[in-house]
Amino acid sequence: MKLLRRFLGVNTHYYCNKRFYARLPSVSDLKDPIKVLKHGILDGRMDNILPCPRECDVLIIGGSVVGSSIAYFLKESQNKLNVMVVEQDTAYSQASALLSAGGMRQQFSCRENIEMSQFGFEFLRRANDLLAVKGEPPPDVQFNHGGYLILADKEGADDMLKSHQLQMECGAVNMLLTQEMLKKRYPWMNVDGIEVASVGMQGEGWFDPAALLSGFKGKNKYLGITYIHGKVVGFEHKTLSDAGRVVSDEDRHIIDSVLVQLPNGDVQPVTTPLIVNAAGAWAAEIARLAGIGVDTISKNPVCSIPLPVEPRKRYLFSVHCPNGPGLDCGLITDCSQGSVYVRREGLGNNYICGMSPPSHLEPNHSNLQDVDYDYFEQEIWPRLAHRIPAFEGLKLKSGWAGYYDYNFIDQNLIIGNHPYFNNFVFSNGSTGHGLQHSPAMGRAITELVNYDEFRTVNLDAFSFNRFLEMEEDAPRDAERNVF
Repeated sequence: MKLLRRFLGVNTHYYCNKRFYARLPSVSDLKDPIKVLKHGILDGRMDNILPCPRECDVLIIGGSVVGSSIAYFLKESQNKLNVMVVEQDTAYSQASALLSAGGMRQQFSCRENIEMSQFGFEFLRRANDLLAVKGEPPPDVQFNHGGYLILADKEGADDMLKSHQLQMECGAVNMLLTQEMLKKRYPWMNVDGIEVASVGMQGEGWFDPAALLSGFKGKNKYLGITYIHGKVVGFEHKTLSDAGRVVSDEDRHIIDSVLVQLPNGDVQPVTTPLIVNAAGAWAAEIARLAGIGVDTISKNPVCSIPLPVEPRKRYLFSVHCPNGPGLDCGLITDCSQGSVYVRREGLGNNYICGMSPPSHLEPNHSNLQDVDYDYFEQEIWPRLAHRIPAFEGLKLKSGWAGYYDYNFIDQNLIIGNHPYFNNFVFSNGSTGHGLQHSPAMGRAITELVNYDEFRTVNLDAFSFNRFLEMEEDAPRDAERNVF
């Protein structure tokens, strides 16, 4: 693992290939492995079968789609790698991906996001083969090729045209529509105020997040990856000189072990040379525990810069409209009206809708069970009915809330190692795009570990280092298409 050799200067070959403990039972060693895989993957029961190891080669904090994707790609690249995933919420009741609308699109304003989506789509297209487990039915992510239809008014038209040009350069297959073309293609739509629209013709749509997570976990456990039900409550550090490296300047620190609190309350230290933060909306909390954004471990000014990620609560609503649009209704995002969105859910005139709130309506994120139905009545429904008049007669069926792991600096992914704690790796701040970009994140982290660089999609612009060089009032290359 070149990444660790470069920054730690220790014999990581030993860490990565030497077994520190007796081999724990894998799925194939259990009495009825098929039954365990079938019934114990998503509800977390299987995570409690195995004891918590005391050492591992890579410890991933967070076992939803991002963490599970990273584990999958790492293990596929190095079969002997001892990978451990720690997940606190084994029912995934607060997992951002499973509470999302499951969208996949290439209509972004940053090249890196476009290319990550393209890889994600190709991965989903082959998921039934890539995530297949012997003796089990292949996973079916139920991809719906509905495409995204994004609407812009006169004020947003220039940004859409610039984004469209970049998307086409990257190989995306999108089509621009004038107001007249839009009306002809979607006669059920009120096109007043729309200057231009963009529709994705290939590689866009939506899919089942739970099926993807189940596929990752089933494959990972088949490969021998260990999932542990626990909560990370702290880290233990040591200096580089303690690790066997002579340094002439300030004796820098690395993270030596992760403190995992098990369901019975016991705290188990797990020694590992590499930690990956895939904790979603709670990534900044994990970073603080590691000494990032605080000065409790080191006085180095780099350590005082926090991970700029916070949980933001987003509502989704399920509605029924007997006279609503049919199969030609993809995932419509109306940027002329606060980016309200709606998509079909099945074939029975059911729909899912939502809208990220303006800053003055940002909800308290402390309780996901608290759903503001007034927000639907006052903010979302009027906008939907204005754009699609048939929605005047819709009926609200249910609502729920999920989290964005929101990067409040530039709304883009933060990926790669921390500049001081070099064995602490980020994969955070996707700002609502983590599900669709999870395969690309898994591949990117694996390339960084194996080769010390991103080889397929260059994500250097998304490193933590950009926050070290950023002046307070400097313009930021933020992702504009955040819905």
